[in-house]
Amino acid sequence: MKRALITGITRQDGSYLAELLLEKGYEVHGIKRRSSSFNTGRMITSIKILMPQIHG
Repeated sequence: MKRALITGITRQDGSYLAELLLEKGYEVHGIKRRSSSFNTGRMITSIKILMPQIHG
């Protein structure tokens, strides 16, 4: 199975890309900002959302 990591998955382009890749059979993972709200209403299957701890 192919895998994809999408940065900005909660934004417009990222969410559309996630839907497209899911339809093509990809395992989709996404990175989002802590403050982003995530609308799962349009998603057809589950997506693993990653919230990395960035120190700097």
